[in-house]
Amino acid sequence: MIPESDSWNDGSISNPLEIGGLLRSLAHRLDNLTADYGEQHTITRILDVDIAARTFIFDSNADQIKFEVTLSGVRWIFHAAPRGIRMEFSVDGVQPVAFEGKTAFKGRFPSVLLCRQRREYFRVRTPVLDPYLCSGLLANGERFHAEIVDLSLSGVALRMIDDHLGNLETGSIVRGAELHFSGQSPISLDLQFVSYRDLDGIARSSRFILGFKFLSLPGHTENVLQRLIARLELERRLMP
Repeated sequence: MIPESDSWNDGSISNPLEIGGLLRSLAHRLDNLTADYGEQHTITRILDVDIAARTFIFDSNADQIKFEVTLSGVRWIFHAAPRGIRMEFSVDGVQPVAFEGKTAFKGRFPSVLLCRQRREYFRVRTPVLDPYLCSGLLANGERFHAEIVDLSLSGVALRMIDDHLGNLETGSIVRGAELHFSGQSPISLDLQFVSYRDLDGIARSSRFILGFKFLSLPGHTENVLQRLIARLELERRLMP
């Protein structure tokens, strides 16, 4: 992981399946959350997550939390900081329920889950089982396909299986390379080759990790990558 600055970046997650997975990770890890409702404040934990119903249950101190406050439509704002990542989400319509013989509360998934983390965490490993891909044309007109190994807002590392690609000169530019991520349209960017690492051979073919930096990053593309990177890093840090 490569530091980029000491500032904070924001990311947002709106896919209900992803939100459910992150809430379930908080439950499995027994992470504490702070919750503000009305003018009150409490510490809580997520007890159960129903991804199909898009609801979650959290514990409560029934002696401290007044049902009339809860039932009056007060917005609940939750904060958590699992492994250094700040998470925040809000829900309305929280209701008291019985859970395993005790009083608890149920809320629907938030429409958006926000996460904030330092840029030093923002170079992330990409999925291995369903890898992201990069394709494009070299200066000599040859087409290449490669797996994306890691990703940041400054550049990308690619795993390639092709001898001649390891001989690219530092500073070489790949125009209009396409980054392919699951579930969204490809992103087209100009890349500049900056580093090279040789790996062990497989089936008589050499493997290379090539590092590229983005020559420019338009605002919309930066927002897309920022959300993707934040989600990947958050998922990684919430893994048991």
